[in-house]
Amino acid sequence: MYPGDVTTGAKEVIFDYSKDACSATNAMDGSANAFRDAAGNINLIVPNHDQYRITGPDFNNLTPDCVNGQIFTSDSDPDQGNHNYKEWMSAPYTTDGKQCMD
Repeated sequence: MYPGDVTTGAKEVIFDYSKDACSATNAMDGSANAFRDAAGNINLIVPNHDQYRITGPDFNNLTPDCVNGQIFTSDSDPDQGNHNYKEWMSAPYTTDGKQCMD
């Protein structure tokens, strides 16, 4: 348990499905993850089986990146034995700020 309140400032909406979704399946289905890339921009990943980046120089100026398309798409493999019908990245990271890994 943290000693005291770790929240600073008021809560803010950073992803509003009704105006920010890049596709019908671009809904948040887990905790959002952020990392800073080599250019210094924030990359926020909204977890789902079809994932897009939300990017910007800081958290007050994030924009969904629908133009560059999905950064991850599920295989949608109907064979249940393969365990990869609807999967998504849950903990992306980068070691060089250029390539996102999971």
